[in-house]
Amino acid sequence: MSTDVSICFFCDKPCVMREGDNDSALVECRSCGRYSITKELEFHFDDRAAYLTRQNRRRLGGVAREYTDARQPLVFTTDTTMDLLLQAPIAFDVPAKIRKLIRDIARRSLFAGDYVGYHRDKDWTVGYADNREEFIYQIEYAQELKWIETSAVSCYEPSSEQNDITIALTPLGWEELEKSHRVDSKRVFTAMSFDKSLDTVWKDGIYPAIESCGFTPMRIDEEEFTEGIVDKIIAEINESRFVVADLTLHRNGVYFEAGYAKGLGLPVIWICREDELKNSHFDVKHFNIIVWQDVDNLRERLSTRIRAVIGKA
Repeated sequence: MSTDVSICFFCDKPCVMREGDNDSALVECRSCGRYSITKELEFHFDDRAAYLTRQNRRRLGGVAREYTDARQPLVFTTDTTMDLLLQAPIAFDVPAKIRKLIRDIARRSLFAGDYVGYHRDKDWTVGYADNREEFIYQIEYAQELKWIETSAVSCYEPSSEQNDITIALTPLGWEELEKSHRVDSKRVFTAMSFDKSLDTVWKDGIYPAIESCGFTPMRIDEEEFTEGIVDKIIAEINESRFVVADLTLHRNGVYFEAGYAKGLGLPVIWICREDELKNSHFDVKHFNIIVWQDVDNLRERLSTRIRAVIGKA
């Protein structure tokens, strides 16, 4: 198996490249990590395909680094590359990039308050930065937000592989990490009655409406678990991006689950069948409830509301 010193497809820095499996190349880059790329996609880089702009190549470098640090194998193909681009923050979404950085700090921390080492010339891809200068800007930005604290490395030698800065998350940084986890989540918890009469409402109305917006709908009775149901409900809501609460038949648990979600600051989208609205508790009547007449009407209106209030995943 031949090994060559080459240039990384994403960051344009020197890398080691060798033959991989299934007509692909295996790349090891100090900044972007370890990834494979098919020969077919290599031709796209050689031909300077329109979607492989400098900014998009840097974004893909961030994806490669994130997968490497998570110890997940990654193969870039002509079929998967556009989907992988959708995982990456866009070029000027600085807050999203900084959240990627603080997530990396948290993952590498051995304990709260631990200082994690980075090399500013070589580790800028962890924050999906375009270059060293943007990485330094991200660090300074996060410091201004009081999400991190930094400490310079003593006896640093510029030409070495030694880390030149250490970074620790502050209490505010850990809090932001918890909040941003929910923002990045694609799970959607649905609180509703499990009465058989509402099965088609879930299967043909709520579920496809949520799924059409790129989110993963879940209902607690369709999950497998061993712990207490209340603990499972709370855990699922904690992991959700938002909650859909159907007040139809007015199950007490729906009010509890929606109230818990609102206490966390999660968006709650309220829905109710038209003939059931008059029985709603007075505490929720001031909310902008989607009043539905049939499953088709519900599916269309719920999808529209999600796109307007939450956006697509």
